[in-house]
Amino acid sequence: YIAWNTGEFMFADTRLDALMDAVSHWYGLEVEYGNEQVRSLLFTGSIDRYGKAEAIMRSISKVTGLSIEKNGNHVTIK
Repeated sequence: YIAWNTGEFMFADTRLDALMDAVSHWYGLEVEYGNEQVRSLLFTGSIDRYGKAEAIMRSISKVTGLSIEKNGNHVTIK
């Protein structure tokens, strides 16, 4: 879900792949997942939609413990 009035992406028990669909659309990214388990991790929180993509990836990595690599517009999550 997107909270347009606060400038945030807000998620509640949202699969990581759904979260990344929103983020990748906003930033023009292509996302690849290491396996199906990674895709189905649940995420609750908010992300500044006007922040840099790299900062968002670091935040998601820190919260989930996943390895996220960004190379140009390609993101690999494992």
